[in-house]
Amino acid sequence: MVMKGRRGFSLIEVVIVLAIVAISLGIAGPRIGAGFGRLELFKAEGTIKNLIKFGRLEAQRRDRAQYLLLDRQGRSAVLLSSDMSVLRRESLPPSVSFVTRDDVSVASVSIAPSGLLRGDPIKLRGRSGEVEVALR
Repeated sequence: MVMKGRRGFSLIEVVIVLAIVAISLGIAGPRIGAGFGRLELFKAEGTIKNLIKFGRLEAQRRDRAQYLLLDRQGRSAVLLSSDMSVLRRESLPPSVSFVTRDDVSVASVSIAPSGLLRGDPIKLRGRSGEVEVALR
């Protein structure tokens, strides 16, 4: 018995469509991953900028210097008051790390009550490159 109007796809058609999808994902996949890396890097930059802003406000309010510690190995930034108590602690995304001068494990930025910052430039490195947080 011969069936007329056969429905469905042949195996060759399915394989061709899967090959096209695989090639498309192979081309677009790395770009999608790089986009996520850039987002994480910019998020970390925003976190550091917010800690600096908060540190400036606290320094002015308390009329005492505040300190921002950047822990390379713990991948975190800690804002300390003048009496060394922790005001805020923020962690970096997993793909982002600090770049410190001379590969030291901890770097610091001093925030004066006048709002002036003293310390080395803060650089962040992620999968998509590096960014320097402006100390203004």
